[in-house]
Amino acid sequence: MYNNRKTFIIKILIILCLIYLAVHPPPARMEEEEEPPPPPHPTEPPLTLFEKLRDITQCLDRPLVPKTQQRGDYWVLYNYVRAKRTFKCEETITYTTHADFSFMDNLVPLLERWRAPISIALHAPGTDFALTLESIAHLRDCTSALVRELVTFHIYFSTKHVPKEVPKHSRVFPEPYNCSLTPPYLNVSSEQMYKAQKKLLYPVNVGRNVARETAQTYYILASDIELYPSPNISSKFLDLIATNTGPLLSKNPKVFPLHLFEVSANSTVPESKTMLKDMLGNGIMGFAFAGTALPFHKKLCPGCHNIPKAKEWQLAPVSENLHVFHVGKRNGRFVHWEPIFIGTHNDPLYDERLSWEGKSDKMTQGYALCVLNYDFLILDNAFLVHKPGIKIYKKDAKRAMLAGKTNQLIKKIIFPELKVLYGVRKGCAVPKHSRVFPEPYNCSLTPPYLNVSSEQMYKAQKKLLYPVNVGRNVARETAQTYYILASDIELYPSPNISSKFLDLIATNTGPLLSKNPKVFPLHLFEVSANSTVPESKTMLKDMLGNGIMGFAFAGTALPFHKKLCPGCHNIPKAKEWQLAPVSENLHVFHVGKRNGRFVHWEPIFIGTHNDPLYDERLSWEGKSDKMTQGYALCVLNYDFLILDNAFLVHKPGIKIYKKDAKRAMLAGKTNQLIKKIIFPELKVLYGVRKGCA
Repeated sequence: MYNNRKTFIIKILIILCLIYLAVHPPPARMEEEEEPPPPPHPTEPPLTLFEKLRDITQCLDRPLVPKTQQRGDYWVLYNYVRAKRTFKCEETITYTTHADFSFMDNLVPLLERWRAPISIALHAPGTDFALTLESIAHLRDCTSALVRELVTFHIYFSTKHVPKEVPKHSRVFPEPYNCSLTPPYLNVSSEQMYKAQKKLLYPVNVGRNVARETAQTYYILASDIELYPSPNISSKFLDLIATNTGPLLSKNPKVFPLHLFEVSANSTVPESKTMLKDMLGNGIMGFAFAGTALPFHKKLCPGCHNIPKAKEWQLAPVSENLHVFHVGKRNGRFVHWEPIFIGTHNDPLYDERLSWEGKSDKMTQGYALCVLNYDFLILDNAFLVHKPGIKIYKKDAKRAMLAGKTNQLIKKIIFPELKVLYGVRKGCAVPKHSRVFPEPYNCSLTPPYLNVSSEQMYKAQKKLLYPVNVGRNVARETAQTYYILASDIELYPSPNISSKFLDLIATNTGPLLSKNPKVFPLHLFEVSANSTVPESKTMLKDMLGNGIMGFAFAGTALPFHKKLCPGCHNIPKAKEWQLAPVSENLHVFHVGKRNGRFVHWEPIFIGTHNDPLYDERLSWEGKSDKMTQGYALCVLNYDFLILDNAFLVHKPGIKIYKKDAKRAMLAGKTNQLIKKIIFPELKVLYGVRKGCA
């Protein structure tokens, strides 16, 4: 019985222990604990506005570098007077515009409303140039500080109307302007200007394109200097772009047109859409101000600025931010619309054959936008207002005659060109660049370039000259890289120049540190017709007779054009270069100048986008096509950093002199053109330096 009681008590104790453990479980041992979950990854901070914009646009920054370049029949001083501030491509919008100095009274009111960078191209032929500089000096020294801070000035003039003196960009204003003087732009009538006295047309589209192409920002408002924007467009527009929603996601190319208005002469330019609606008669106070504002050119050319949904836009409610109000097209009723819009560097430029006096100067660009199927994303709370004064029609027989000539030019020449370049379709054609090659080429066919003589070509049949420098400049200006080797297609480079050259640049030592501008010329050679193009400097030296195997190959290579024009490619330290030891890497062998014995040297070199372009008035047939660029390099005191282990070799075949009466005649004409016209221009634009010719 005692044992039974004992067993019972033990069972009771066990049950109580189990109940206790169930209610109060013991803490788990440390070694049996599960590992704590890893701490959450720190959340990345949200992108800033500018980071979003850079990501959306994939834009690249553009330097603000002064340069003097020829552009068709004009000389252009790009970035001649630079703004103090520079901008990254995504940071703001640039207002790009054009004028002559008589319109520069508009700059300050425009700038005070825009408060972002302005790029302005000023037409300044002949004696207008000096007055233009005075006007710039007054604006920078005597008016709003924003001018010096935000405005970059470019100047252009015809090659036939070059000023007598053009200061270097670094010495344009040697001393502050006397602000007690009345500036030229406030004290001139159009009849007094050189442009009027010489009866020159205003090349409006040259100015538009120059100002636009030099803008540092991705987004651009290409407008006219008398059109004042509603305040804060730039920042509001970038906020809109950063949303990246709705019609902004369309795959079609797009621009953002602004509504245009004009106000009566004694009116204030409206500061807001609310005030504008009142002045149009569509606002709360419309009864008091109705009629003091009108759609732009309503009494002059209503179709030119007939914007889609114009009435609805005026009646729409006002908000602080910008939105896309409507997506329009330039067709149907709006086929003659000449929109002014926020766009990008990718949009078609303006046709530089058109003048302001001939009218219709934006029509061809509008046509291109139409055939390219652009969407026109009309903004709801942004607009432009012309300097006060309603435009009305005035009979002008001379301008009517010019407009007639322009219409014929557009109809007979420009539109047929555009139709070939962009394509056509009922309404507007959409050129499919992917259809250039709709199917793979049949490789069993002999390609045209292997089956033609020069006499069979259209160029020869029409007796056209080869515009070699147009091609050089086009290829150079479209290069994506900072460094460029502008060469000829029959000149074959020694292998691996690109990577070796960049390794050299990365050392950033020795003559690379010189403050002088610099280029990197390559030695040029030619080889006999049956020879192989040398793969290395060692092989080249053998072919020149300066290597170990020289006895076998001597004379199969020569300095380029040695039997044709030895002075043209007479490069400094040429003999020493040939005898120098060979290495795998690139180094600067010698720093030369283009003067003295080398004054006729036509170097081919690795350079940058900042170097002078080639003069497009010169042809291949007329020879001396690189001479004017060489003169500019000399006057600008360029260093020529000759590389030790890099060279170019012409396609096999030694060039020898052949008498060519036609080409000799053309060369004579070219020499006269250079001597009498081009060199005098270059001396004005670049100055002179002892030893440069």
